[in-house]
Parts: sequence; C-alpha cells; structure tokens
Amino acid sequence: MSFSARQALTEQDGLLVLQTPRAFWVKRGLVLLLLVPGLLVVLIGLIALLEVIAAEGPGLLTAAVGALTVLLGGPCVLVGGLHLLRAGPRAAASRVEIDRAQGELRPMTGPAVPLAAVQELELVQTRPLQKWHHIAARTGVAEASGEAGPYRPPRQAQPVVLLGNLNELELGAARSLLRDLGARLDLPVHDRSSRLMGGGGKGGAGLPDAPGGLLYAAAYLPF
Repeated sequence: MSFSARQALTEQDGLLVLQTPRAFWVKRGLVLLLLVPGLLVVLIGLIALLEVIAAEGPGLLTAAVGALTVLLGGPCVLVGGLHLLRAGPRAAASRVEIDRAQGELRPMTGPAVPLAAVQELELVQTRPLQKWHHIAARTGVAEASGEAGPYRPPRQAQPVVLLGNLNELELGAARSLLRDLGARLDLPVHDRSSRLMGGGGKGGAGLPDAPGGLLYAAAYLPF
C-alpha cells in the first residue's frame, strides 16, 4: 500500500509543499479494518468446508484457524480503526515546506534549515530488509563533537526527510519527483536505493532512466 509520489508535491502560496496524502492512511486503515479480517474469515469458511466434505463436520483445524483469526484480526481491526481516525493529523504531521523566497526548508519536526546548507537530495531505503524508502535532503557537516580530534572526524548531520512511506512500486514516481525537486532547487540528486530495484546503491550514481529489474520481486518473496 503506497501512494503516488507525484501527488505528494504541491505549490501553495509560493511554497513547495511535500506531504503524505490523507488518502494513504485511509486506504491503509481500510485494508487492515476490512480486507485482512475478511480474508481470514474466507479462509475459515474454506477450511470448514473441506472438513465438512472430508469428515462430515468442522473439526480441530477449523477451531485452530478460528482462534488464529481472532488473534490476528483483532489487532488489525484496532490498528485499522486508528489509521482511519488519525488519517488527517498524520498527513498534516508529514508536511514539509520549502520556501525558495526565504531560502528555508521547514521539516516535519525541528527548526528550519537554510536551503544554502542543503548539498544534495537523495532517495534511500530506510532499512535493508524493509521495503520503505524516503526522499531526503542531505545537509553539510553538523557541529563538531566535543571530543573531536585527528582520529574523531566531525559528526555528519542527519538527512532531513522530505517524503516517506514510499514502497518499491512507487520508486519510478519517486525518481521523477526527485528530478523535479532537484531541478527546482538547483541541487544534485542521487538514487541510493537497492541496485536490485534499479537504484544506484550506496554510491548513488545518479538516477537511472530504466526501471528496476525483476530480481527485486524475488528478493522480497520470502518476506
């Protein structure tokens, strides 16, 4: 479940606004609230039908699957309901503003960052075994550590997340958005997503024009 990255960028009153759409959280809530429990109920019905055909009545397997449905369906319904109730606030909390006139980048949390401090934009994978990616702005070196020395280089500033919750199906749209942002802000862009998905890996050697290969799908199958 993802959203169109192209719809995440709007221009409002001269500001470039990046925001996770409210519809993203609504769709995720509906999937957890209705689709997952519904599929579990269908599974119970199929197993019960097979047991009726084979043993003239539902048996232990149906009861075990029913208990599993309650254990899994209950949390799904709860989390799905919370997603629906908090769709608006969660979308608003993801709002990032880029004010080119004032030369400021206003992140989701924390103080504004001068646009002059932003060195590049990047598309990165959040964690190697997770599908989520984000578009971030990488700034210069942060303040030096108190124990800085010849063997302790200054700490690097953490990237400022501009747009998150992007899965592998949205990487093509995310790369287009990254190019658009880089052109608007006159900044270099790098794709540091997995090479299996058509990205440039950790080196982030530019943005590929071709979509990722099919190998990434096989890599995700076990998960």
